[in-house]
Amino acid sequence: MSIDHTDKDWTKVEFDRGKIGRCNICGATGKLSWDHVPPKGGITPTGIEILPVGGMLTAKDKAGKTIISQNGIKYRTICERCNNERLGKGCDPALNTFAGDVGRICISPVIPPRVVRISAKPLNIMKGVLGHLLAANTIEFEEAGFNTPMRECFLNPSAPIPDMLHIFYWVYPYPFQVIKQDIGMPARRGRFNDGFGFFKILKYFPVAYLVTDLLAYEDLSELTVHRRAKPGEIREISIRFDKKFPWEWPDNVDPGNFILMGATGMEGIHGKPRMTTRR
Repeated sequence: MSIDHTDKDWTKVEFDRGKIGRCNICGATGKLSWDHVPPKGGITPTGIEILPVGGMLTAKDKAGKTIISQNGIKYRTICERCNNERLGKGCDPALNTFAGDVGRICISPVIPPRVVRISAKPLNIMKGVLGHLLAANTIEFEEAGFNTPMRECFLNPSAPIPDMLHIFYWVYPYPFQVIKQDIGMPARRGRFNDGFGFFKILKYFPVAYLVTDLLAYEDLSELTVHRRAKPGEIREISIRFDKKFPWEWPDNVDPGNFILMGATGMEGIHGKPRMTTRR
């Protein structure tokens, strides 16, 4: 579904391309299925208020208008095989287990150490992040930006994460869900002469992920240090609890940061659960 932003009614945004279309991941044309972003099992889908970025920018009032979804954030953009087998069986169990392990620490009354190491499957987690970001693109089988290397990597279960991609992560103890695609931001906040980076962002309790072409960003931990792990291989992933950021960060606009975006960026969303359920 390629969206025309002219006179867009942002109170009726739907992430539904129809029952038949081209899969955002494998490119096959056929029956499309609903993908939950973030995946079911990491958090429990529930009623959520969705505010599209385009609505935030075009609304006459500052708050904009929200859309109500009764079953989380869903996109009908990928085929059943990519949804149920490649994502559902191949990636989501590792992604959800990692979220559950970090989430239990976040909600525990015990103050955690500065750094906690968690046993997880980094390649499966990273491919899960890439797959769900591909599913969350409302433009049919878009090939711009990172989408082609992400797609090629995802479809080959044993392929490492491409060297051009860097995936960073941080603890995100907030109920807000954020999905943003293909935005440009300064490579260093407050240093506009240091160049720019290209970003995709997925934030949901309890971990946020940032995919970029930059080698480093704001001293965040990098998941792609494990880019050559094997499928199902368990490694120790360090979680830093001494670095906390506001929920709006890093895609907020302030004196040290601004955002460049096109049509895909306008399709980004902020989701606020009407009732949050954590594992």
